[in-house]
Amino acid sequence: MDAEKAKSYVYYYCENYISLSAIKGLRIVYGFLTYIFIIYGILSDVILPYSIIFLLLTVFYIAAIPVFAKNIRRYDSFPLRFLVNGIEAMFMDLYFLLWLYMPLPNVSESIAVKLILTAIIIVFNMSYIGITVLLVKSGRYLNKKHSYGVIMAFGGGVTGSIGMCIARLVSHNVSERTSEIIYKSVLFFIVLILSVGTANFLKYYWCKKYGITCDESGKASSPALYTDIDYGKKKSLPARIAVTVFKVIGILFAMLILVGVYVQNRV
Repeated sequence: MDAEKAKSYVYYYCENYISLSAIKGLRIVYGFLTYIFIIYGILSDVILPYSIIFLLLTVFYIAAIPVFAKNIRRYDSFPLRFLVNGIEAMFMDLYFLLWLYMPLPNVSESIAVKLILTAIIIVFNMSYIGITVLLVKSGRYLNKKHSYGVIMAFGGGVTGSIGMCIARLVSHNVSERTSEIIYKSVLFFIVLILSVGTANFLKYYWCKKYGITCDESGKASSPALYTDIDYGKKKSLPARIAVTVFKVIGILFAMLILVGVYVQNRV
């Protein structure tokens, strides 16, 4: 592998990486999904083990953020952004993968189907990495505009959103079994899209192998990983108190709903 070709791929779309604020913001997404899955787990004993796994993953994620925020600056470097990007993409992919494997209430699913889906995901990841390596070796990323990566990412997000909207609309007009297939297909598509994030590990590997320590402008750090945007500091004291009270009320209300669902389901 030519070092110059590897460097061209590493620099490709390198300025867009996840920030500490975004990492913290994802707590809300994971927490909300976990809350929904716990409700489903209470209603169905089959789903309960998956709900527990989701809860453990979310607790681990939330607990790991303070440790990450406290120590990330001492390890700050240009390649670090790719490692963090890859880990975050892998964690999110794991979330949706569990969601994909989670059975629907009162629906029996074959283990063979899950094994086939797993095999397809593995083959897709291996193929994607292999094709990426071939493209880099061919010099495809030399003198390539970085904006093209933004277009691809935007196209993937829009396509996923359209797919979910179509599934929601079609589910009102088709049989229950067809709705289940569409539902699983959308989740499977999302898992494949998120698995593309594994390419960040390839960038991190090439940074280490070829000694790539800075971007094209000479910056050797990833400041967004440790620069937190705390919007709460911009609010007045009464506003911060109001936000805190609102959060507490929201948590209590959510707990009451869980208790109500549990009691209703056991009566």
